[in-house]
Order: sequence, then structure tokens, then C-alpha cells
Amino acid sequence: MRTKRIRIIAALIAFALIVTAVLAGCKKPTVNPVPTEKPAETEAATDNGGETTPPEETAAAQDPTENPEETASQKTEIPDATPTPGPSETGSEEPGMTGEPSLTPTPEPGTETEEPTGTEGATETATGEAPATESAPATEGPTATAGNTEKPTETATGNVTPTPTAQAPTATPTPEATPTPTPKPEYNEALNVFGSWDSDTVKAFSNTNQTKVTLTDEGIELSFTGGSGDPHVDFNVTKYSQITGKNTLAGSAAAYIVFWAKGNEKCDGSFEVFTQTPKAGDSGTCSYNIDGAWHPIIVEMTATTLVRQTNLTKFRIDWTSVGSQNGAKMVVKKIEIYPDRNSALSAAGLDQYVLNIDTSITDNDPLANTVLTAPNEDSTLSLWFEQSTEKLKQSITKSSGRTGYTVKMAKNESENAQFFLSPKSDVTVRIEVDPFTNSSGETVDFVVLFEYYHKINTLLYPDAVPPLTGPIDIKANTSQGFLIQLTTKATTKAGTYNSVIHVFNNATNQEIKRAAVAVKVWDFALSEETEMRTAFAVWYNYLGNSYSSDRAQYESDEQYAQLNYLDVNCYDFFLRYRISVTDIPSGITSGRGIQCMLNPRVTAARWGNYEYSVWTDLKNDGYTEKPAWLWKIIYYPGEADEPRETAHFVSLKSRAEQAAATDPDYRMVIPLERNLWIKEDGTVVSNRQAAAYDSVGFVMKYTNIYCPKLDAFTPRELTFVKGSSTLQTPEHDLIYGTYVDRVNAEVAKGDELWTYICINPTQPYVNWQILSDGTETIVSLWQMKQLGVTGLLYWGVNVWKVNYWDNTTNWPGPAQGDGNLIYSGYKFRIFEPVSSIRLEGVRDGIEDYQMLCMLEKKLGTEAVQNLISKITTSVVTYTNDDDYIHAVRVRLGDMLEQAMRG
Repeated sequence: MRTKRIRIIAALIAFALIVTAVLAGCKKPTVNPVPTEKPAETEAATDNGGETTPPEETAAAQDPTENPEETASQKTEIPDATPTPGPSETGSEEPGMTGEPSLTPTPEPGTETEEPTGTEGATETATGEAPATESAPATEGPTATAGNTEKPTETATGNVTPTPTAQAPTATPTPEATPTPTPKPEYNEALNVFGSWDSDTVKAFSNTNQTKVTLTDEGIELSFTGGSGDPHVDFNVTKYSQITGKNTLAGSAAAYIVFWAKGNEKCDGSFEVFTQTPKAGDSGTCSYNIDGAWHPIIVEMTATTLVRQTNLTKFRIDWTSVGSQNGAKMVVKKIEIYPDRNSALSAAGLDQYVLNIDTSITDNDPLANTVLTAPNEDSTLSLWFEQSTEKLKQSITKSSGRTGYTVKMAKNESENAQFFLSPKSDVTVRIEVDPFTNSSGETVDFVVLFEYYHKINTLLYPDAVPPLTGPIDIKANTSQGFLIQLTTKATTKAGTYNSVIHVFNNATNQEIKRAAVAVKVWDFALSEETEMRTAFAVWYNYLGNSYSSDRAQYESDEQYAQLNYLDVNCYDFFLRYRISVTDIPSGITSGRGIQCMLNPRVTAARWGNYEYSVWTDLKNDGYTEKPAWLWKIIYYPGEADEPRETAHFVSLKSRAEQAAATDPDYRMVIPLERNLWIKEDGTVVSNRQAAAYDSVGFVMKYTNIYCPKLDAFTPRELTFVKGSSTLQTPEHDLIYGTYVDRVNAEVAKGDELWTYICINPTQPYVNWQILSDGTETIVSLWQMKQLGVTGLLYWGVNVWKVNYWDNTTNWPGPAQGDGNLIYSGYKFRIFEPVSSIRLEGVRDGIEDYQMLCMLEKKLGTEAVQNLISKITTSVVTYTNDDDYIHAVRVRLGDMLEQAMRG
């Protein structure tokens, strides 16, 4: 009955084709008449370069894995009078596209495909039966969808032109068409999900080691059978694809592997994926919570050979480590593969961490393309501007193309304009900058700094930025950077202030270059109070040691006397950067100390006497009322810094008990970088069964300012990011809750959350080292606001253990600049520190933090968090695009200006 019905429909279609051809013939004569019926022996023939391909050969060509004999024996009968397939149905491949996979999955053996609605004339197909068809047309003109034998689509003119042929006549006229390459398959859901588990697909798991693979109703169960080796199992992607009919994937499409899995309590919460030929660095890892619930486990493979393979064949799953116990089990219900991080995050339901760059946010600087010509213009000298976060090695001479620049800033703020000069031959130049003046003649204060280059390995990197006080030499085919450091007052009038940079050849005194630069001042002022609490340690002994004590080295007695004020000058220098130095020169309760504590920019100061409190000392000096600034006092027991052994925890406990006895309202901070098991008395033990606390809990018991590094805030779901780390393990999370949840609960009771920057972690985290990207200082402060961090500690700004001008490494490894945010002014005969590009960025970040806090008061937390998410969504997901970060900051300023105006 079915065959008869098909033949009737086919006859009707053939009749329709005859009518179409006759109508077409009225417009354009044809050479051969269209036959009314196709001979049976050529029904399945394909026009393939003039050769007729039998059906069984076509099928074999399409599926090289099929057994030809089985194909012939399983072949279904093809109904008579079926129109000839169009060019896309041939199964042949276009030249140059050999081996391109089809987008249409091959049905499983023995599975009959569904008949498309309204296509009764479609041929029934099954693997190994009828000729397979490609899903995408290989040529222009008439095509037929796989499994659909509707008449060809008419051309744009409405004509279907038959092609003369010496072969047997065909039922369908073949148009003249120019072959086009077969489009490459797009990455989609049909290709990247492996989740059909049955008795056949379970065979894709093989090469097991101390692992039993079992098919369950929930998925594939992996059981650790015990032993001393490394339990693992291979997942054969190619075999799975052959079984299910999926197309194999290119390795480049497998940058991120997502497992939906759950483990029992005997798992240790670690997960690792290797390429099929494991070698150093050829794996991805993550950790997960072993709480018996389903979790998306993402593994990043971007640095492995897997993503460089032509075809993804298999990978090895170390689903657990030797830390797991016998009987550990994990069930995998689905494996997904994605080419990029955002796709993987979205698939795992982690859209809150997807970083979507908002291309609508731009800074349309009106001066960016402004070109000014000097009276003696030197075309061999390049002058261009970069964002202040851009750090260029001295060997980089490529211009950004930005020939003018506008700084945008609030009142009572400091910001920089950065420009570069690069000559084709050696030259000594002198820089002059006109006053920044508005239409009323009012000005904005500024100083010009130049970038000093430090040799790291064999390259020269900028960091120190001393004041420019005279001519400067620039070598041919190098670049020299400059900063114009602008500072507004709270009373500065809003509006635009214009200036011009003049570059003179010092030898000829001719002006050879000039450029337009301006500052736009927003109509709001940053308050003197600084929301971000800071405690940056100055090692005062190094300040004096860096200067000569020989009177002959100084121009006057007054200059020589400045040696007595180096500590005070340094303290005041940092206040200009909205940073509180940990220790006040001459002490908190001295006359100068009290004046410092009254300064709204001072947010913290360390009290080191545990025998009595600041308030006790003040009462002894005749104070009768507690000053309002006592909340700024912090206790910071250096002997317990970064506790990692019993003596440290015992000391911390003792110091906290001393502070509590003399100052019930004491605020104590201690940096924490590792999590251990601790007994009640502070003794470190090796397992939790013998412990009363972990390090986090112990520190919470005796301090009330929690200060971990930024990696403590890594979400468990993002531990797949290469190089990521956490303060807590999955086991800690299960016992106590996540670190963020723990500290947030205590902050809600009145405690504080700080962070500190140190040697590590570095990438994928932000840091403040010389080799860190210049955007990282800014991003770090935006992340702190996002996380609810309200304090920032830095262990040392001037730990000058070496010749820090030419050797910037305090510690082994690539931690150049760690512990050095400033340089001695002695080299340039000044009596305060020389700033660094990194310190300039820290100040800018603190001021951005201030603006975010101000915007939050006006528009609410949601608006601020939404803006922050344009730059960063977690401590391991953020952008380092200088122009974009600058544009988002401008958006912040514009929003705040509008909000302040009401």
C-alpha cells in the first residue's frame, strides 16, 4: 500500500514537472523534450561529472565506515518514478572540501527516520539502507532536502532550463550552476552534547584503570575500585559519534568540557581531564562539592594539544584522585563541549559570570583625531596618546593613532594624560605644556612626569615616574612615555580646560611637535572622606638609608634639613593618593598624630601597644571624651602574619586576648593565605577529626577584620579557570559554607572584610606587579566594590632590598615590583617619594571606588553592580581592554554627574 501510494505521488510530481517544463519552453526553446517517465535503471543515478553512480556506491562514498557487503544486503527498494536528487543529494564532496562532516546526524543502526510532514513521496532511509544525503546544498540552484523529493525551486527568472545530455533522460532538469564550497558546520547543540547513554554508548568509555563503568538510570556511574594507582577512564568521542551518528568535532571546538555529575561522600572533590597522550600542562582541572547533588563541572582545555587537533578523538577523565576512598562513586549524566568560556558558562547555568562587553559604551573624545602642526614640524618624530593604563615597553614604537586627548575627571580628584614620543634618530627634546585654561581664564593644576624604564631580563619596562625638570634624551626607534598629572580642587569649576603640548628640539630650540590636550571636569566633587580603608606599610628605615648623610651632597642647609622629614613627607605624599600609611610618624597620640587622625583621608592607623589602649593613653594626656576617630585604630600583630604554623596561631590568640582586655572595641586584622586544621589552643593538626576549627574559623574567633587574598573569592564553579586557586576546599565548603557566605554573615554583625595584594596570586587574578597589565590596578578596586570589600592592606611600599632602579625583583620568580610601589627621590634630589605607574593606577582605582560608592547612594546597589559587571563578573573573569575600561569609567562619571543634578 505504501509503495503504491508513493508511486502515485511520484507520478503526480512528474506530471507537474512536465507542465512546468512546457511553460518554460514557451519562453525559451529547449533542445530535448522533457520525458514523462524516468527509466527504472537510472532512478537513483546521480549526475556526478558525467558519470552515473549506482545507489550502493553512493551510500558507500558517504559512509566510509560501512561494510559494503552489509550495505548491499540491507538496501531498501527504491520506488519507481522518484525524481532525481539535486546536486546536494549526491553524497559527493566539492573539490577542496574533502572530509567536511555533515550537519545531519546519521540515524542509529536499525532506526527508521521519521517521515517529514507533507512529504509522502520521501524515501524511507536507515543506516546502511538508502543512500545518505548531505544536509547543506553544495551548489546554487535547485536543491532537495534530505529525505524530501519535492520539485526543484525555480530560478530568479522563473525558468527551469533542462540541460542537454547524452545519458539516459532524467525526470528533473539540471540547471547550469556554479559550484560553491560546502559551508563548514556551525557549532551547535546537536554536535556538542554527549548524553544518550545506553548499552551501546556506554562502550565509548574504555581503557579503565581502577575504575568500574556502569550504566545506570541516571547516567554513567564511575566507581573507584581501589589500589595505589591513578584511577581514570577514557571517553572515546569518535566511537560515541559512530554509535550515535553524531559528527566528530575539531579539537579547536573543545576548549571547554562540561560534565553534569554528582559524587558520593567518599570522593575528594577533584576532577581532571587529560588529552589522550598526557604530558605536562596537557590537562584541565577543577574542584567541586561532593554533596550528592548534580553539579556542572567545567574543565578548561585551552592550553592543551587537544584544542589543536584536527579531530577530537578521545580524552582521559581522572574523575577522582588517590585522595578518594574505596567505594567513591560519581555519576555523569551529560558531557558537553564548547569552544569558548561564555558558552560553557551559559550551558552550565552560570550566566552571572558571563562577561559581555557592551560595545555601545564608548568615549567619543573630540580631540582624539585632532592634529596640530608645529612651526618646524618634524615628520620623523611621532607623538601619540594612550590610555593611562597602557604600559608600553620602550621598544614599542607603534602609534595608537590618537593625536589628541581629553582627560575626564571629578572635582577633588587626580587623573593622568599619557603621551609618547618616538623619533627616527637620536634627539634631545624639551617639553612645555600650556596652562589648562577654561573660557573664564581659570586653570587646573598639573605636573609633567616622565616614565623611567627598568631593565627586566633584556627588555625595558616603565614604572617609576619622576618629575620632568629639564631636557630628555630619546634614542632612535624607541619610545619615551610622559604623564601629565592633573589635580582638581573641590572648588574647581565644571567644564572644559584646554592646553597644548609643545615639543622642542633642545639643540636647535625649534618647536618640532605639538598636540592638543584638555580636561573635562564633571559637575561633582569627590569627598575628602575616602570609603576604601587602607593600610599600606612604609618601611621608614629604608627611606633614610636611601639618602646620603654627607652635607656636601646638598645645595643648602635647608635642603639638608629635609632629611629629618622624610617620614612625614612620605606620609603626606600617600594622603594625596588617598592612601593611609599603616604607621603614623611620631605615633597616634602625638600632636601630629592626632591631627592626622582628624584628617578625613586617613582611614586606618596601627596601634602596637597591647598593654593599654589608645583611649587609655589619651585619658592619661587629659582627654575627657572619646574622639570620634577611634574606629580608625587597627591592631596588626606582625608576628602572626599569614599564620601557617602553631606558633603563629598561638600568638594571634594571645594578642587578641590582650587587646580585648584593654580595648573591648578592638579591631584586629591579620592576612590569611592558607587554610589549615587548628585545635582550640592554636595547635595545627593534620586532619579535621582532631581539629576544633579551620584557619578561617580560628581567625574569625580572634579578629574582626578578615583579610584574605583575592583568590579566596573564587566561586567554586569557576575553579576550572587555569591557574585558579581557593582558600577553602570543597570539604570546607560542605562543613562550614563557602568563604564568602561565612564572612558575609560576620560582616552583617559589624565585622569588616578587607583584602591584600602580595606576590601571588597572579594571572588569572589581577596583581600590581611591573609585568602585570596596567588595567589590573583599576580592575582590582572595581572587584573589591563588587565583593563588598571595604579595606585594603599592602605589606610594603618601599622594601628596597636591592638596587630597585635597575633590579626590581625582591623575591625569586617574576614578581618584579612586589613590595615597591614608590622609589626614593634622592636620585632626583627631591625629599619625597617618586611615584610609579602602578601607584598612579591604585589611586585611580580608589577614586573610582569612591565614585561607585557615591553612585550607589544615589541609584542603589543594583545599578552599581550592573555597571561593574561591564568590566568584571568575578575575580577570574574580567577585561583588560584599556579603551573599554576607560569608556566604562567615563560612563560612571556621566551617570554620577546626572544623578547628582537630580
